[in-house]
Amino acid sequence: MNIHNLEKNISSAKLKSADKVILREVEEEKNNRFIAFADEGDVSFDIVIEIDNNGDLVDNNCDCGNNGFCLHEIALLKNVSALKSTTPKKRKTKTKVLSSTEILLNTLPENEIRAWLLNYLEKNKEAQLAFTLEFDTQKKEFTVADVEKILVSTIQSVIGKRKSASAAENKKITDLLNKSFEPVIEFLKQNVHTILPYEFFNATAYKLIFYSNQLYDSSTRYKKFLKEFIDKIVIQFNQIQNIEIWKKIAVEYWDTFINAKNLYFFNRDFVVSTYVYANDEQKNIIAEHCIGYIKKWIKNNTAFSVDFNSILLKIVADTNRFEEVKDFFKPLKFENEYNIILLNELSKIDPYESLLYCHAIIQNNYYEEYNEPYYQIIDGILAKIPEDKYQMALYKLLKLERGFRNFEDYDFIKNNLKDKNVLNNLEKTLLKHLNYKIFKKQNEADLLFKILLDKNDYATMLASVDVFIPAVSILPHLLVLYNFNHDKLIIKLKKRLLDVFEDYNEYEIQLLDWMIKNYDKSYFADLKRKTNFRNKKNEITFLEKFV
Repeated sequence: MNIHNLEKNISSAKLKSADKVILREVEEEKNNRFIAFADEGDVSFDIVIEIDNNGDLVDNNCDCGNNGFCLHEIALLKNVSALKSTTPKKRKTKTKVLSSTEILLNTLPENEIRAWLLNYLEKNKEAQLAFTLEFDTQKKEFTVADVEKILVSTIQSVIGKRKSASAAENKKITDLLNKSFEPVIEFLKQNVHTILPYEFFNATAYKLIFYSNQLYDSSTRYKKFLKEFIDKIVIQFNQIQNIEIWKKIAVEYWDTFINAKNLYFFNRDFVVSTYVYANDEQKNIIAEHCIGYIKKWIKNNTAFSVDFNSILLKIVADTNRFEEVKDFFKPLKFENEYNIILLNELSKIDPYESLLYCHAIIQNNYYEEYNEPYYQIIDGILAKIPEDKYQMALYKLLKLERGFRNFEDYDFIKNNLKDKNVLNNLEKTLLKHLNYKIFKKQNEADLLFKILLDKNDYATMLASVDVFIPAVSILPHLLVLYNFNHDKLIIKLKKRLLDVFEDYNEYEIQLLDWMIKNYDKSYFADLKRKTNFRNKKNEITFLEKFV
């Protein structure tokens, strides 16, 4: 796709709809790579578009999660197309002519220029900060108060005393913050063997977030600034060669995290990053330290928040230490991410307990899509104990009840669950559901016909032939139904021909061909006289078969 002819690949309707998307903070992050944000209500989506020098699309992404090109990406494509539509003209090389400003600078006395510049910088805080950042090369040491002052002065150099900023101002602020914090980061890198980086980061994050919630929440750039602050410091911290020095500080970080009563999310993010960026030896040290706490909590029956438990669970699972502290972690309602990690670990050491928990969670989940990971866990467990047919039958019963329907599972349950009451109730429930007058998926229709065929209930099979059953499910049973009552079958099939709303698919055509082959044309005379097909294209297809 080329940005200069978008209409060749994107419909005019989508291009028009994309005009309604409001983009902010559009910028060329690097050559031919463009980023922007699109807001929908309280949600903000990050968009990325990358092109080559010819304008051909190389990469695109939007975290809205829609398949194909979303409207946010199309809006940014149109924006980039407009930016790139005018190609700068090549200028002929010529001798540089000094501007009037350059001539003045070359002629004025240095002391006059210095005096004017001092006066200008006094009146322009943003220029003053930019000048200082550019030319102040002295090596410095900092305190927490210094860092807070740098942050506040940087913000106020752009927006003064206001508590909110425009998109352009947010970009200015974060660009200046990155520049003004460079010497701070270098100072902290030299002090990663102390607790200073943690204290400095917490002070920076607290001051930035609570300087003004309105400011912090107005752009993801501030979150990115704090994330990059953590990354730069923690990666340097984890490169300390002396493991004892590293361990001393790491333990202090984690003790602070574990024992703190009022901890902000940014405190947590900093400490957890020391594990995320750790090597295997460092991860095992952190895990060992956390496990010491967990064992005490098991004895004291101490409970914590889901977020806190999730962090600890991921650590003990990642380091293969779950079995030592499994009694501390219990499944929780509606906490699927946490539960999936827990049950995957539990299935390794106590598969039956994991099965019971999976069954209970599936029964409690309101939305079926949340259950798929638990079915996968159960599948994994039962694959390792295939001889346990009773457990397998219970599981298949659960899946059938929850809508995952196929005849093989039904047949397995029938042969391995000997409780006739359970089987009778299952059969009644399934047939009641499968006979609803709604359009059925192939697996549901197949199950309905196979159950009825297994019971030799041909009358109900024939009564079930209608537009709600896909043709692909009817085809395998035509001969049985024809032999049972061929006159009633053609009546049902002819009505079905009229009622199909969509264009005939390949299976509908196969069904029609079978009817013509097995019945005399006189059976279709009434259809040729009628014009009440729901789909006129299907009527034409039908009539063509008799030409």
